[in-house]
Amino acid sequence: MKKCPKCGYVRQALDDEFSNASPNACPRCFTSYDEDATRPELKPGCAQEFTTPSEQPSRGPSYRRPYLMIAMTAVVAMLATLYVTSRYNMGIQKSAFTTDTTKNAYSNVQTPEDDDAPQTVSSIAGRIGPSVVSIIVYNAQREPIGRASGFFINAAGYVITNYHALRGSVFSEVKTASGKTYPVNNVIAEDRTNDLVMVSTGTPSTEVRPLKLSHTSPQVGEKIVVIGNPMGLEQTVSDGIVSALREGRDGRRMIQITAPISPGSSGSPVVNMRGEVIGVAFMQLVGGQNLNFCIPGEILSKLGSMPAYASADFASQSPDRLYCYLDETKKVRFIKNPDTVDPRYVLLTRDDGTPDRDRFEHWVFEILGRNPYRIDPQAEAEAEREKLPEYFSKIFPGYEIEQLGRFAPEARAYWGSWVANRLQHAYDQAARAKQEGIGLHRQLMSYFDQYVSH
Repeated sequence: MKKCPKCGYVRQALDDEFSNASPNACPRCFTSYDEDATRPELKPGCAQEFTTPSEQPSRGPSYRRPYLMIAMTAVVAMLATLYVTSRYNMGIQKSAFTTDTTKNAYSNVQTPEDDDAPQTVSSIAGRIGPSVVSIIVYNAQREPIGRASGFFINAAGYVITNYHALRGSVFSEVKTASGKTYPVNNVIAEDRTNDLVMVSTGTPSTEVRPLKLSHTSPQVGEKIVVIGNPMGLEQTVSDGIVSALREGRDGRRMIQITAPISPGSSGSPVVNMRGEVIGVAFMQLVGGQNLNFCIPGEILSKLGSMPAYASADFASQSPDRLYCYLDETKKVRFIKNPDTVDPRYVLLTRDDGTPDRDRFEHWVFEILGRNPYRIDPQAEAEAEREKLPEYFSKIFPGYEIEQLGRFAPEARAYWGSWVANRLQHAYDQAARAKQEGIGLHRQLMSYFDQYVSH
């Protein structure tokens, strides 16, 4: 057995099998067994031994492997640190970008990119709502006679609405989304064929939020949003799609949409999902299902090139004359400004051209035969009771109702049953006539309101 000249360890048989040291080196301190013959003299008092570079002992692969593994581990750790650091910095930049984008989406001042990007119905409503106004029309006595919708088209406070909404008016004003009202001063331009008018208002610039026009036709199936004031319910939002692009019998182009349009919605802006005006609401087909129409925005863009004139000239034009009548199928029909007046026609407008709802309602009661709201079923049954003596004489000829007590029980029972059925029938008939008459009256009055509002 070999003994280490340095540490004195005696080499064992198992060291040859399991030790990493070479057979010529000590398994404990890796000192060569032949070192005494070649090592230099040690300096007195030196606690550590050194070898010259040329005499550096050969420690074999087992000596170099740990340092190589340590070096490789350090390199891998350094690369991993650099990768994690770079990913962290990229995450910070991405987070900052996301925060800025979110902030811009809810900011009042939007970038051009935000304007061009598709929006939600909620965001569109928030953007264009302040641009929509309610229009109130008054007669000579400053009594409100009609309502419509409109929207700002430029920074000067010009408002677009339907021509029929202001026709024949003596005075009108706009009410902004903030609730403030301003007068309509002048009519800047009109297009009677397409039912459009542009008016100037006294709205200050701080209240004006003009909308952007779309100069191209929308696509069928494209999603749209409408904001208006149906039945005086201001800032009402509805959405739908473009159903079709149509052309009327008179050659007028129209856009058919599914978004609901009710009385008071005339003049509402119809916008796409970029907030651009693609049309102006103006008509609903009564009795249809989601059959609503608007005037294309590309026609609207040409309105500003038409000549201007004073609002007094607008009001002094020949007023409309609206008539109603029953056709051959007993359906109520409306006709405006006919060339010839048929004897069946009933005039529904006043001298200034404003619709007279009371006149139409009176005509409805005439065709119904009476005012259904005044029908009293109980009173009808009592009136029938007063006719019982006459009925008794017909059922029992030669006898008066006072002689009933002398009749056989079977005859008295028959009469009692007949009277009960007769009075119940009179009551039920009156109740049914009241219900049906009120329903028909409401339906006809709604037809009138819808026709007038559009």
